[in-house]
Amino acid sequence: MTVVSGDFDRAIDFAVSLGACVVSSVEREEGIVVLLDRAGHPFCFLTAAVSDESAGDSEVH
Repeated sequence: MTVVSGDFDRAIDFAVSLGACVVSSVEREEGIVVLLDRAGHPFCFLTAAVSDESAGDSEVH
């Protein structure tokens, strides 16, 4: 699933405010940040340049 946000840092801050924690931001310069939800499930935030390369995703606005 793709969720569109106009501000990468704001989206990360919002997820953290809901209880997520940043696991890896090593790839942040490349537009990838890995987080864990409260239950420990990993998920990623990608910049538009990275997410445009993926195929078959549905968008949620």
